[in-house]
Amino acid sequence: MLPLQGDSIRETDPSIQQFQNLWKPLDSKTNYKFMTYEWSTHGRHQAKVNYNDYFELGHNMATRLKSFKDDIARAYSNIDETLKGTKTIGDVKWRCAPAFALSMELEKILGYHPELKASMICGNLHLFEVLVDVDYNTTIKNYEVLKKGAKFTNCADNDILYF
Repeated sequence: MLPLQGDSIRETDPSIQQFQNLWKPLDSKTNYKFMTYEWSTHGRHQAKVNYNDYFELGHNMATRLKSFKDDIARAYSNIDETLKGTKTIGDVKWRCAPAFALSMELEKILGYHPELKASMICGNLHLFEVLVDVDYNTTIKNYEVLKKGAKFTNCADNDILYF
């Protein structure tokens, strides 16, 4: 597992250099960063990373987000508009759009957290699972809406949410 230091992993930590290299600016219109994964027609990603490390890291970040109830509520208040953007940018159909949208909104509020990026890569299921436990009234309706119509499939030995 990647080491955790304080509230976030230090950007200078050599263990996350590969992780940082996975991200690039999406376009000049936004400052969002997305995975550079290449998706095949079968939804298998081709990124050469230690996937399980990032999966566990994403889960740890999701657990920490329990302390950000107000921030999560604010992120959800903006998620609809953010989702509209993620569905139409470039030629990509973001099958994990809700998780990406929520992560982007949280990043705007909380600032840069390497663990938040990790949750976007492979901790998104855990992120939503934890959010349901954070504040039932705030999150359960949104969670069920996002979950509706979704299916689970296996990707690089871990479950990823597809739409």
